[in-house]
Amino acid sequence: MKLSSDINFFYGKYSIEKSIDILAEAGFEAMDFSFMDKKYYSEETSDSECKAHYTEVRKYAEAKGITIAQAHAPCLASTDDEAKAKLLFESIAKSVKNASYLGAEMIVVHPLDYIDYSSKDGAELLFELNMDYYNRLKPYCEEYGIKIGVENLSQAHKFSDVHSFFGCHRIEKSVCSTPEEFVRYTDSLDSRWFAACLDIGHAMIAGQNPVEIILALGGERLRALHIHDNNGLRDWHTLPYLGGMADWDGIVDALRDINYSGNFSFEAGNFFNQFPAELYPECVRFMANVGKHIIKKFES
Repeated sequence: MKLSSDINFFYGKYSIEKSIDILAEAGFEAMDFSFMDKKYYSEETSDSECKAHYTEVRKYAEAKGITIAQAHAPCLASTDDEAKAKLLFESIAKSVKNASYLGAEMIVVHPLDYIDYSSKDGAELLFELNMDYYNRLKPYCEEYGIKIGVENLSQAHKFSDVHSFFGCHRIEKSVCSTPEEFVRYTDSLDSRWFAACLDIGHAMIAGQNPVEIILALGGERLRALHIHDNNGLRDWHTLPYLGGMADWDGIVDALRDINYSGNFSFEAGNFFNQFPAELYPECVRFMANVGKHIIKKFES
């Protein structure tokens, strides 16, 4: 199990190369590359330019001992607006291709979730929409030799009472929140090109136990993780052991039980918000130490 992290928390602060340097110096072995720069997933940049750019990023990372093992497609809001949905699909498809230039084995693509999951037939309508959506992406997987990771989500709903005055929300289940539905999604897609990416934090704010999801998915379906913690109410995206409620010993035991073979990949960048930028490299070293501690438990 390689120690990995996204670099979203460095976006706009450091170059990609500097971000890779900081990860490498802290002891990370891999990274999760998120496509945050619209320039490279819109029509603004040609395929040849994208290929040249991401090939250079891959070479730079490899020279520093960093494998770009997984990627994350742009987190664009899904919609029933036909024109916007077309642009969304094109952006995701282009990101699948770009991820292959990085050498990634998997790119995580959020399910569509613009329908209220809790509404009558909402879950089933979303299932049908997502089966069509993912299967339309399958030819890109086949062409570029890369899997798509299906991620569990949650939905936020405004309270209908006086609490909405204060902007409060309740978090509810959404696509792939429950173990049963996550299994259904992955089993309904071609396992050669689709697998599960379990977001630990999303599971908890949707009222689910990550341990139960891990055990239900098993090692064949579960191929990637987004590691972060929260209080079960808000999507903190912070490090384990910093006030969150995740049972890390239980999660580690479950991953071991299913013979999990993917990476231990952090998505915990909000932890950095408490510190001045000058301390970010030290924060990354601390993050690496937390990850190494948990991986050691997994391997013991």
